[in-house]
Amino acid sequence: MVSSQKSSDHSEKHVEDVTKDVERVNEDYADDSDFVRRTLRKADMRMLPLLGLLYAIALIDRTNLGIARIAGMEKDLIIEGIITIVLGLLTYLFVADFPDKNRFLTPEQTKMILDRVEKDRGDSLPDEMTWEKLRRHLSDWTMWAFGTRRLPFASI
Repeated sequence: MVSSQKSSDHSEKHVEDVTKDVERVNEDYADDSDFVRRTLRKADMRMLPLLGLLYAIALIDRTNLGIARIAGMEKDLIIEGIITIVLGLLTYLFVADFPDKNRFLTPEQTKMILDRVEKDRGDSLPDEMTWEKLRRHLSDWTMWAFGTRRLPFASI
């Protein structure tokens, strides 16, 4: 009960603090469209090439895995597995979890992106994880249905 009270207090602060900023989002950056364009380009150029490469490698891995299984060469795919692991580690280092955790944008640019996220989705400030939330999500049957739908095929 204490954690839910604490969580609701946090969300009330979130709404009060952020509402003022959201109303000014368009006004703050309307005059400086060059700033917005530079910021978005900087974020795109940091993340999109690596994410595109990961997507291409995932397609190649999926295709090669199917061909290798048919040809009986599953043990030869260790090199592709190593490449995938290395790219995953690079992604962990270069792609931020959320805009507030980035290391490549200035504080002004980070604030601009967080303001846009808040205006769009209303969740730019993370809410606290509680045991109640964890229990609620783990007891959701749809999460388990989607999470285990390919389980029988994983062993083939």
